[in-house]
Amino acid sequence: MATTLLYVRHAEVFNPESVLYGRLARFGISDYGKYHAERAATYLQDEPIVAFYTSPLLRARQTVRILARRHPGVPIYVRGALAEVRSSWQGTAFRALPEGKTVYETRQHPKDETIEDIWRRMRALALELVERHAGQTVLCVSHGDPIKILTLGFKGRTLDVAAVREPDPARCSVTRFAFAAPDVAPAVTYTDVIGGPDFTRVAALAELPLGSLTRIEHEHREILLARTAEGEVYALSNRCSHMRAHLHEGALDGTIVTCPLHGSQFQATSGALVRGPQCGTHWTANYGQPGRALSPIEGGPLPTFEVRIDGDDVLLRRH
Repeated sequence: MATTLLYVRHAEVFNPESVLYGRLARFGISDYGKYHAERAATYLQDEPIVAFYTSPLLRARQTVRILARRHPGVPIYVRGALAEVRSSWQGTAFRALPEGKTVYETRQHPKDETIEDIWRRMRALALELVERHAGQTVLCVSHGDPIKILTLGFKGRTLDVAAVREPDPARCSVTRFAFAAPDVAPAVTYTDVIGGPDFTRVAALAELPLGSLTRIEHEHREILLARTAEGEVYALSNRCSHMRAHLHEGALDGTIVTCPLHGSQFQATSGALVRGPQCGTHWTANYGQPGRALSPIEGGPLPTFEVRIDGDDVLLRRH
């Protein structure tokens, strides 16, 4: 009888400053993350899970608690081997990271983990769990690179920088390792529970100048593509939450998008409202008759979309 290990990447993290959070404390999951973890819990509720194992980091522990609600009485264990990559780059803003490089090429400290370090610890724990839970199903909550490296290793891939540049498993995705025997390579399958298997191409990277805001339509939605001066691309709703102005006509400063109508500001990385509308309760000359009274309209956060870059292709899907 096969032993099954289910590896779930933690849910989306609240990270308004867009930093490489690594092993830093207090980075918990966002409201979107809680919702997505509930969807993953529904997907996994019929699995015969006998034990949960989790990374010690807050975002993983919050995710596993949501998953475990559908399996009352099943124990949860914390294991350091499931933790995020140890890197001295943690706490650095993504825009300040070396362009085009990974943390493995640019290790700043001898204790920074290598790809091989991560493979060894992840593989050792997997084989330990296969022996301890022979013929059973267990679930582990971990992080993007560790799950990816474990997958690559068990598939017999060369563990190098080129391999780890491949896309991470999606948040709340499930990677299933089915072991027919401890000494036989497992069958590996992957399910993106939240977004489905495919991204959709929406633009060419060459069409998005550095520091630009570009309007596109995707799945009957009006979407803003914000490409920062450092080259990162983010996607969010193109309509301001205050009075539905077109944000692509506004300004981009770092990762802050400013509405052209009343100056509301949004964080491109998360859609969070950074500053509300800078106006009173009257129409402007652009909208209706000057002096006509309005009821105050509060601004709010904007929906965001997941972006991947594949060569010159900009790929998009809903969270």
